[in-house]
Amino acid sequence: MTSPNPFRIGWAQIKHRGLAVIAAVLMHGGVYLIFSVLKYPLGYQLIKGINALLSQAFRDHVLLREPWSLPWSYYARTCAGGVIIVVVGMFLGLWATARSRRQASA
Repeated sequence: MTSPNPFRIGWAQIKHRGLAVIAAVLMHGGVYLIFSVLKYPLGYQLIKGINALLSQAFRDHVLLREPWSLPWSYYARTCAGGVIIVVVGMFLGLWATARSRRQASA
């Protein structure tokens, strides 16, 4: 009795699940990229809102220091890159689903 080759079993599992894993990693990375870039402009807008409230309600208080911000083009480009990564991950996920359904029906 011969034992199955572990490399052959592993390669079969990689071929079966590899595309779905790549799709999940791409979607996670894209969403992480979008959220990691958006936290700075959202925080900056929150500080501006608090300062507007403080200047209207309490005229004698010192306002919060507004941090320096990068230009919007940087945020837009980075978010667009994250969206592209998420879309590619979704298409790979849909392809993996269609492939697994086609192989299951055959």
